[in-house]
Amino acid sequence: MTETLAAVRGARGAWLAASIGVVMLVIIALVAVAVGAVSVPLREVLSALTGSGDASIVAIVRDLRLPRVLLAGCVGA
Repeated sequence: MTETLAAVRGARGAWLAASIGVVMLVIIALVAVAVGAVSVPLREVLSALTGSGDASIVAIVRDLRLPRVLLAGCVGA
């Protein structure tokens, strides 16, 4: 019982903040994939990521936008 109540609450708060950050990152990445010269609804982005849907939308999402978003995330943009 060496952990104090403040330490336990601090760890719980850190996990909560990290979880919220990850959820926000996923939402922002999906929006970034959806926005562009050709507007793609989020529902179609999710369909394209699974490989179903219109072939042109799948190509836009998988070949153009997803690599751009992933690379931006890797370099910290």
